[in-house]
Amino acid sequence: MSNQVAFKIREVDGNLDDATTLARLHLALVGYGPVAGLGRGFLARFCYSKLVKEGLMRAAIAEVAGEAAGLVAYTARAATFHHKAIRSYPFSAALSLCLSVITDPRVILGVFKALRLMFARQSDADRLIADPCAEILTFGVLPAYRDREFVRATGLKISERLVQHAVDYFQGIGLTEVQAVVYATNRPTLMFYRMLGASIESFVQAGIQSRLIRLPIAPQSGAVTRP
Repeated sequence: MSNQVAFKIREVDGNLDDATTLARLHLALVGYGPVAGLGRGFLARFCYSKLVKEGLMRAAIAEVAGEAAGLVAYTARAATFHHKAIRSYPFSAALSLCLSVITDPRVILGVFKALRLMFARQSDADRLIADPCAEILTFGVLPAYRDREFVRATGLKISERLVQHAVDYFQGIGLTEVQAVVYATNRPTLMFYRMLGASIESFVQAGIQSRLIRLPIAPQSGAVTRP
């Protein structure tokens, strides 16, 4: 029997407090990625503040009893998101990066990885997809809120709730499939998407063995299609 616990998924508007929380969650959950290598300041000031305010991406925080437990970031502009983010707001990107480097000089090492990813994504987009194209850019749940004891006690499967939150938005604007890019070594996330009924394709992106996730959206209910 599950215990009731206060839970909500809260869409953010780009304010700095929420952006800082999202940056902290991002680094805790996907700190190995190229964008994470640009530092907390860049994530907070540019990714989760500027880009959210400008509508290039959306983000939400999952909260359990008022505490941040997870995040999801997503966009309907998968084909052009990375390129347009830098091209449209070069000053904001440069300022955020400079402040991040001042705080932690090691960030400079992540610049080349991030640029390589951006150009690889643009090349893939030119060949394969066109906007609008739905993509979950990142999502994750802190370990304490996804272990078996927590799920058994509360009945909350926050990872599924976060993906469904993004799916509901995409379904509302008429999209019928959502994609995601996951490192080949990230087996738990690949297993999670497979459980939801996703197809998984192998490819190499920016020199990294990756997997392209394609998750159909049920056209009537807006729920992800399960096997």
